Amino acid sequence: AVTVLTSLTLEAWRAGASPQEEDVTEAVRRLAALAVEAGAHGLVGSARETQVLREVGGRGTFVVTPGIAVPGAIVSDQARTVTVEQAAASGADILVVGRGVRSSPDPRAALMMIQDALQEVGS
Repeated sequence: AVTVLTSLTLEAWRAGASPQEEDVTEAVRRLAALAVEAGAHGLVGSARETQVLREVGGRGTFVVTPGIAVPGAIVSDQARTVTVEQAAASGADILVVGRGVRSSPDPRAALMMIQDALQEVGS
């Protein structure tokens, strides 16, 4: 279940994306709780909120994090990005890196860099 899109800026969120007066972290917590209550086994959100997603979903819930910035790739519409290292260190189970690899001048090198970063965080 998707919580808050990584393409939403804080300004866009405050301008009306949220039906309630809450910040992004509170919204992620609320939406994740609704999803888990409905039976979701996976939660999608920025690596900035991985800890919140883990608290709500528990260890048995998959946490998927899009919005991963890949060095050298064309900057996209993602507003709340994190580096590969930050996402891996956050404890996310699955990192979505497709756009960063696809828009890189050298997709193979981008994948190798991601692999190296993941191995370094894991060691």
